[in-house]
Amino acid sequence: MEFSRAPHQKNLLVASSYDKTVRLWEVKPSGQTESKMMLHVPDPILDVSWSVNGRTIFMVSSDNKLRGWDLETLIRLQAHKSDDVPLKTCHVITGPYYESCIMTSSWDNMLKIWDTKCKRPVDTILVHNDISYVDVDYDMAVVCTEQGDIYVYTLGRQIEMVRQVIPPLPSHQCCVSIFRDKKTNTPAGFGLGNGEGRVFKIYNHKPGQLENTVWLSGDNPDDNVTAKPRQTFNTAINDIKFHPVHGTLAVARSNDTFSYVDMKRQIVLKESKKLGQPIHKCCFNDDGQLFAYSTCCSDRSKVEKTKPSIFINDRCFDAMNPQACKE
Repeated sequence: MEFSRAPHQKNLLVASSYDKTVRLWEVKPSGQTESKMMLHVPDPILDVSWSVNGRTIFMVSSDNKLRGWDLETLIRLQAHKSDDVPLKTCHVITGPYYESCIMTSSWDNMLKIWDTKCKRPVDTILVHNDISYVDVDYDMAVVCTEQGDIYVYTLGRQIEMVRQVIPPLPSHQCCVSIFRDKKTNTPAGFGLGNGEGRVFKIYNHKPGQLENTVWLSGDNPDDNVTAKPRQTFNTAINDIKFHPVHGTLAVARSNDTFSYVDMKRQIVLKESKKLGQPIHKCCFNDDGQLFAYSTCCSDRSKVEKTKPSIFINDRCFDAMNPQACKE
């Protein structure tokens, strides 16, 4: 699920699902939605990503293919096929060396860079553990693995791994999200949510060399990596996203709620009511005025009685302003 990032465009929200469909809505400033399009593909869709100009939606599915969908012409672009395994994530890359490229990850522990004009990947990176979650924001990519290790890459003329991070706690990492420096508007680090309900914030400082610091509270630091759980929620964290203006954090949780968090002051700005189903994904639109979050039932015995839903919060901007909440 993702909002279009194109400037001066209507708020368009795309979501994929295991029912082999991609759905597109226009979201009004009031939070009201208007269904626009729906696309069917042969197999379940595992991830979606917008092109920079907001014209094309890219998606990966369990039939090992990366597809593109041109919204202006309604033409399906040439499908790029991975070798033998499904592609699980996709992220459009924007940067000087990546004019029309998409990064995908797959179950064979491979990161691949695809140029939309080429049939085969233009670059391939082997990750030495099973890939679980990925986030990309030029010039940074973060890869979390099932074994717990976290790999940080820089995206330049060549892709280079610049750091391997040992997770602050041994618990399984459930999501990752890159955040930007407010002054430079460049990637400054990333947040992690884990299965124990903890959220961590890891900074990348570059005063000549890359330093990786996670703020510590109680545990002994390991080399230059220290761990400080900023918030504990006692339920698994399914997704996290940083507000594009305020830099505060939205946390989607398995206990049917979401939270807005100021990690700097370690306070919860807002706690939602229980929605009756776990919240699995969330995202902001480009100016941070709209917050979308999706729910679905994790209990197989109740799946037929409940329907997955997407909710829109059009009051998130003020609610996530750290200056509006006094301790």
